[in-house]
Amino acid sequence: MKDNGGIERKPLVGLITLLVIFAALCLTILSILSFSTAKYEKNLAQKNADAAAAYYNADSWCTDAANSLYSVWKSGGDLSAEAAKYGGKCETKDGKSTINYVCQVDDARLLAVTIRAGDDFTVAAWQTVPKNSWTVDEHIHVWNMTDAQEYSQQQG
Repeated sequence: MKDNGGIERKPLVGLITLLVIFAALCLTILSILSFSTAKYEKNLAQKNADAAAAYYNADSWCTDAANSLYSVWKSGGDLSAEAAKYGGKCETKDGKSTINYVCQVDDARLLAVTIRAGDDFTVAAWQTVPKNSWTVDEHIHVWNMTDAQEYSQQQG
């Protein structure tokens, strides 16, 4: 191929090939990242859906228990016996009863319910609580008053 000046020019095949390879590599990396992000988001959405379903199953069970306790309270029956059916405890003081029961939501959470029955029947608490109690880890030395006093003496 000759241009007007009589100089022969070779096609830029090597440069075009490198650009095509670079573009294909970039598109491949982008597609892999997009796929991994979509897979992560799907797994996260499934975990959220499972957690919500577990909560609403426990909520439904606790609602059935509360409705049953209300029926017994309204008819003047034995609240302690009815609470025991649901694994709960009933404490009566001065004619007013406090009923506590829990339902397991998942491996880490419980749905705890507190009902007060006396002149009226009210739900005092309906909350998720951790299954295991939290304890403070005091094994890591971070800072104490001795360190603070030493620091202030060094500064002053």
